[in-house]
Amino acid sequence: MAIACMALASAGANVVVGARDMDKAERNLRGIVEVEVLPLDLSDPASINQFDLCRLGVHSTS
Repeated sequence: MAIACMALASAGANVVVGARDMDKAERNLRGIVEVEVLPLDLSDPASINQFDLCRLGVHSTS
């Protein structure tokens, strides 16, 4: 995943990574500029909705 993120970011892409384990994702992607890590658990519909809202710039009040 880190190699693909690095390649995309270096090509100018806006890279967003959804991760169930935020600490692990941030550790693995540390040092790659222009990569955003957001919490995402694909087994949890509420997590999917929250990820989508974050990408749209809408933040939940709950």
